[in-house]
Amino acid sequence: MHEKADLRKDIRRILGNDPGDTYDVETLLGANAMLEIEPYTREGRTYPNIVAIRRPPHGTPVLQIPTDFKRENGTKPKQESTNVGDDNEF
Repeated sequence: MHEKADLRKDIRRILGNDPGDTYDVETLLGANAMLEIEPYTREGRTYPNIVAIRRPPHGTPVLQIPTDFKRENGTKPKQESTNVGDDNEF
């Protein structure tokens, strides 16, 4: 979580504040964010490329993790709720 790391910058954009030197990225599961995606083509294949991450506008409905969601390894996400401002929560 170096201060110049792209992950730290992305988390800052999602949370609206700096995550600090240590941060449990597990808490981001279910976070609401708006992504701007553009196609990127290399060697004849097209891939999605995230070019911007923004916090949702105030009043945007909060998306919830489905109660039956499981990761491929079978574990469920933590059910913590962290306020990211503007009524948007994890």
